[in-house]
Amino acid sequence: GGGGGGSSVVPDVAAHEWNVNVADFVPAPSAAGVGGPSTTASASAAAPSGDDAAAQLAAGLISSLRSAGDRQQMEVKMGASLTQLRRWAKTRSDCEQLVRSVVRLASSDRGLCDLAAELLAYLALNFTVTEKLFDRSSPLSNLPFYLALMRHCSVENDALCRHLVAQKTATEEKAGYALFFCLLYACLPSPTAPTDRQQAIARSSLQILNLLAGLSDCPAGFRAIQSALLSVGEILDIDCANSAAGAVNGGGEDSASPAGQLENLYDQLRQAVAHCRIGDVALATDIIRLLELRASGWGRPPAGFAAAGSVSNASQSMTDDMYADYEQFLRESGQL
Repeated sequence: GGGGGGSSVVPDVAAHEWNVNVADFVPAPSAAGVGGPSTTASASAAAPSGDDAAAQLAAGLISSLRSAGDRQQMEVKMGASLTQLRRWAKTRSDCEQLVRSVVRLASSDRGLCDLAAELLAYLALNFTVTEKLFDRSSPLSNLPFYLALMRHCSVENDALCRHLVAQKTATEEKAGYALFFCLLYACLPSPTAPTDRQQAIARSSLQILNLLAGLSDCPAGFRAIQSALLSVGEILDIDCANSAAGAVNGGGEDSASPAGQLENLYDQLRQAVAHCRIGDVALATDIIRLLELRASGWGRPPAGFAAAGSVSNASQSMTDDMYADYEQFLRESGQL
């Protein structure tokens, strides 16, 4: 059916369970109800004609990764993809077209979701460009795939992006830091549902964060956030799988357990964000709401999340309407 349903369009839970690992790689609502998996070829054919070159390249990259026999081969093919992309991506819009094409492939063929997520996370970390190529002052402009992910694949952060665009006083640099933080947080695990793949993506995000935090003009509040997030990375290295099994049993987590330590660190993050307003109190408040929602493990599904069967912590993608529903629930129950 058409995509004009507005707030009635709710993502299909089964199709989007992978979002617990890469929360921002969320296909558009119109793609949420697709039927069975299709072939890579038919998924590629569905791409709009304006993005033909990007669609062809995306299909080729995914197909190559799919043929990898083991992890070592996968790493080699990932490296080869960088060489291809450096020859192909001459503009920021090239990067954005490729991201759209990869996400379109994943939403057309559910079997490609993991590969697409891994490819995009790898490109976001490793594909850098020279200042001359994009002629931007922000260090984030050297990470065009990260910017493309934030711009085209985010459901949860749309409101924040709109707010930043409307904010005349914010410099591009400060807006970039704020957007980057939102994406970074979305990639971190919920205390109640950490997973192995999430751990790897969080580690990649932390590596980029370390690069940015080392810059002389990095805001002080951002460095405070970095400190707390580095501790999250250390906790994830303790025992990600076991903490997932223990955390689903509800509240009362021992503060010494990995899940308990994560809860404590999310408290630190909330404090850090509260003192890093990035020029605007309302923006900081929005970020803190995201922190509260993610760190709470949702408590229960939001009112707008009408899904058949079980709704678990594995289903943490939210549209703007679902976010508003859940925020209202938190306010009414005194949690926010």
